[in-house]
Amino acid sequence: MFLRQRTLVTITAAGLLASGLTGLSGTAHAAVSGPPARDGDYSLSCEDGTSVARATTRHTRVQLDGGSMGRSSSVKSRAHTLGLKVVTKRSEKTYKVDNPCRDRRDRQRPVSAAKPTFTDKCGVENDKVRFAWTKGVDYYLNDKKVTSFDADLAAKPGDKIRVETWRGYRLARDSYRGGNVELSDVRCERPRHHRVVKAVAPNVTDKCGVDKDTVRFAWAKGVDYYLNGTKVNTFDKELAAKPGDRVVVEPWRGYRLARDSYRGGNLDLTDKPCEPKRGHGHR
Repeated sequence: MFLRQRTLVTITAAGLLASGLTGLSGTAHAAVSGPPARDGDYSLSCEDGTSVARATTRHTRVQLDGGSMGRSSSVKSRAHTLGLKVVTKRSEKTYKVDNPCRDRRDRQRPVSAAKPTFTDKCGVENDKVRFAWTKGVDYYLNDKKVTSFDADLAAKPGDKIRVETWRGYRLARDSYRGGNVELSDVRCERPRHHRVVKAVAPNVTDKCGVDKDTVRFAWAKGVDYYLNGTKVNTFDKELAAKPGDRVVVEPWRGYRLARDSYRGGNLDLTDKPCEPKRGHGHR
């Protein structure tokens, strides 16, 4: 009684067998499933792209993958495995053997890695890359394994992508193989068409002295006012001011100041002292 086993068969130039192994000619290896054949019953080889099985004992006949039965049998096939029938005086066995004309690379499954999708916006802070999961490959972004798929990931010009296959897989000829991300660092251009806005000059109240001077701003869509570098957020109310205070006007993105717009500057205030009050009866 034989136990089912998987025997590694080494192909030798002479087609001889090591003890307990089936001999094969050539330089490849063949894995045989099922009970091992009698020592020296057959050999396998690849000759000019044709897989050939030969009987190596007198009373053995072989049939390779549906070919003719006889002292030798041949077939031209690119299949990964072939069926082999070995008939001796004592037994008739069928084996599944690796095709000797296919090397290890041929037995790997080809996989085509999907190319990532890049979102290249002006500037660099909004650039993105998106990976699609592909069975048989792993993606690496700057040497860090990608674990998020079908989601936008932050990226920038100069980032590198690497593709590695799983064990038993190889990249197909048309596969994406990695490289630098397809992103640029082009600056964002200012819009060519701007809305025209007219900033209103603030209203100043200049009283004698400097402790009672005030300024009042009116809100205008499309502009921001700054008083001494601080953005003004209070409108239509009196704000404390003094001579030398400076106003800056900045239009919003997509706006521009009209030609006759107020553009800022120093407040029109003076530090003229208050005249002393005259007493009653003073001449």
